[in-house]
Amino acid sequence: MSKQKRAPNRRRLTDAYIRSLSVPTGKAVMIWDTLQSGLVLKARPTGTKTFKVAYRHQGRLRWYTIDKYPAIGLAEARDTAKTIRARATLGEDPQAEKVQARIGDALNHIADAYVERYARKNNKSWKQADALMRTYIRPKLGNRKGRQISRRDLRAIFDNLTESG
Repeated sequence: MSKQKRAPNRRRLTDAYIRSLSVPTGKAVMIWDTLQSGLVLKARPTGTKTFKVAYRHQGRLRWYTIDKYPAIGLAEARDTAKTIRARATLGEDPQAEKVQARIGDALNHIADAYVERYARKNNKSWKQADALMRTYIRPKLGNRKGRQISRRDLRAIFDNLTESG
């Protein structure tokens, strides 16, 4: 027996409707705005209401989270949705760019932050780990961004260590 798709929940969103919306316990509810194509309000049973935009990039459905309501108003969410969908029409992928910006720091920056915020407090051998990073990994990969470093890169460094050491 195949599962039937439900018709999307479409409605003209208004501030009054969003404020009064409550979701009973269970699953979150997604309400599609009829005025702005692709704009969705996701309401959770916890009371959290979030604006999202649905768009297609290279044939795949992508979701971009704008912000929570009321941190962003309905008019601003509609403007943002319009901009994101226009960028997607031009071939851009706004969600991928958002993710890339979040993890785009260079390895040197990531390693320093890790040592300062976590390793010194929680790892007795943090000095040894930091020294190994500075000696073997940072000289070869230090200026590359986190997303650009692959397992192959790290494996090549470790293979060279075992062959020479």
